[in-house]
Amino acid sequence: MVPIDGGHILLDHNGRPWGEGYLGASLVRWLAKIDGFPGVVSKKNGKWKADRTLHGLRYYLCKSLAEAGCTVFEIMAITGHKTVKMVEKYTRMYSRETTASTAIDKLVAYDHQRVAAQTGVQPPPR
Repeated sequence: MVPIDGGHILLDHNGRPWGEGYLGASLVRWLAKIDGFPGVVSKKNGKWKADRTLHGLRYYLCKSLAEAGCTVFEIMAITGHKTVKMVEKYTRMYSRETTASTAIDKLVAYDHQRVAAQTGVQPPPR
């Protein structure tokens, strides 16, 4: 909050200057409204709590881009990450789930082709 000509740049919904912690508290509320937004679990004051942060928003963007089928390099171009390793850190869990699902689909397709070649009968579509 910076005074300018007797006023302030950032005001809350009641027209009052933002107080200490206002942006962080508002961010937590806004991010909690995003379905599937990852909370970072941390221990504060002896209690475990799910925090939603600006950093979590970047993680969510990486995950969403990966789910949309973007390559690591496309994600890097959007998020500004400098290394493949960092993007992989953010997308590892999604990549693992997708890779496993794709592998099972390939196995089923292979098995259908093998059965069709041996019997001449096409299996029903999945």
